[in-house]
Amino acid sequence: MQGYGYQFWMTKNNGFMMYGMAGQLALCFPDKDLILVTTADTTDRKGGVQQIIDAFFDEVYSYIDEENEFDKDSYLKLCEISDNCSLKPLKNNISVELDKTYEFFDDNSLEISNVRIITSVSGGKIILDNTYGSQIIKFGFNSFLDGNFSHYDCPYIASGCWADKNTLVVKANLIGECIGKVIMQFSFKKDGAVTIFSRKTEEILFSEYSGFAQSN
Repeated sequence: MQGYGYQFWMTKNNGFMMYGMAGQLALCFPDKDLILVTTADTTDRKGGVQQIIDAFFDEVYSYIDEENEFDKDSYLKLCEISDNCSLKPLKNNISVELDKTYEFFDDNSLEISNVRIITSVSGGKIILDNTYGSQIIKFGFNSFLDGNFSHYDCPYIASGCWADKNTLVVKANLIGECIGKVIMQFSFKKDGAVTIFSRKTEEILFSEYSGFAQSN
């Protein structure tokens, strides 16, 4: 609504910005000699990018010209918050040890032919074969394990949790050039089969991780 051209957006207060996916922002306000740059992943938070922009205008821009005394207590509180900002792994309180391979029907939207699922007390790994070859996704319980999506040469850190004794959730956060995550849920049936529900929040790639598959 403010105006657009040459990959730049005009903002209020005579500013302009570069607007990237999921919170990759650069805002510039020449009148204030002020630049804000953010790197974020708001793909699973509705309105997340706007929340960043609103917070900037409400908590920073509105006070930029005020002459306030230095508030040491507030500064120390800010330092404590920023020092403890980190990506949190999924919380897991259930222990299930598993090592089983599943074969899948040919016409599934995830394009998976077979999956081996291995879990222990500390974590596990998913070894899946799809149209792009074989992929290993390592994950920790209450911690992260790192790996690489080989087809895209994209690194990740992943954690998992047992929602219950028959439901395993694995979330891989993409930490390379790609922005987003891959979340897979494995529902184990009494008849020995497994159902996979998977979604990805990356904008363009990883389409083979968005869909549903039922084992034979």
